[in-house]
Amino acid sequence: MSRDRRRFDRLPVSLEVEITDLETFETEEAFLSNLGPSGAFVTSRVLFPRQSRLVLDFRLDPGEPEISLIARVLWHRTGLNGSQHGFGCQFEQVSRKDEASIHEFILGQRTHGREFVL
Repeated sequence: MSRDRRRFDRLPVSLEVEITDLETFETEEAFLSNLGPSGAFVTSRVLFPRQSRLVLDFRLDPGEPEISLIARVLWHRTGLNGSQHGFGCQFEQVSRKDEASIHEFILGQRTHGREFVL
């Protein structure tokens, strides 16, 4: 049985994200399916190799400044039994401003009826 190693819960979201592989500079459009202060699940047609370092560029809300951070791919999900095809990643390099924006977004969602623990 696998043990969940996350320090924080994740918030279900549907956010467009542009991904750039830092090794190959390959880019891909995808969606963040859940978001936490230290990581996310990315729904993607492309499964970047485990341990890949990626730039994730996304907006928490339309009209808001773009968030750009570096994340590392930790695991894959291959879309069996109707689940989404994608990968889990951990944020490695996030500016203080972007980190604060993510925290504010999550807290804002919590005050609108979502249960979320920071």
